[in-house]
Amino acid sequence: MNDNQKNIGLYVLLSLGVVLGCLPDMTMQSYSALVIFVALILAYFFRARAKKDDLVWHHSTFVVRTIWIWSLFLLIGMMGAGYIMQTQGDMSAVDRIMEAASSGIIPSEADIEAASQDYFSTNYDLILRTTLMWLAPAQVYAVWRIFKGLSRALKGYRVQNLRGWF
Repeated sequence: MNDNQKNIGLYVLLSLGVVLGCLPDMTMQSYSALVIFVALILAYFFRARAKKDDLVWHHSTFVVRTIWIWSLFLLIGMMGAGYIMQTQGDMSAVDRIMEAASSGIIPSEADIEAASQDYFSTNYDLILRTTLMWLAPAQVYAVWRIFKGLSRALKGYRVQNLRGWF
């Protein structure tokens, strides 16, 4: 595998992880985490084997920084979204299940599924707005960094301002 293929492969893996992370399915989100983890490990591996300041070292460092900064933005976004959902969401469906459980009635899987559906249908607008407000900026950041790095990698150039956040 030549240097340019390594660089492009890292950006493709990172892109796949970001896209899978946007899908509202826990299985796909698990695959997203796995793909991002593989991209991070490969970036560290490629960087360790490359000479300092060569093209692979440069792009691997850029990918590593992208993943860690993006993860920080996602963490902040998830904490903000969780706070908004906790303080402004209608928790009545969850409260009913919790009251039943605390009184000794073990809810069935169907009861939990119904409460979950009720919670999501009741809070759909808030969930959508909160996601767009708190989590979309991190995704936009990741897409921007991937575009910036991949466009330079395809031309065989280093990324300008390697240590910058943007």
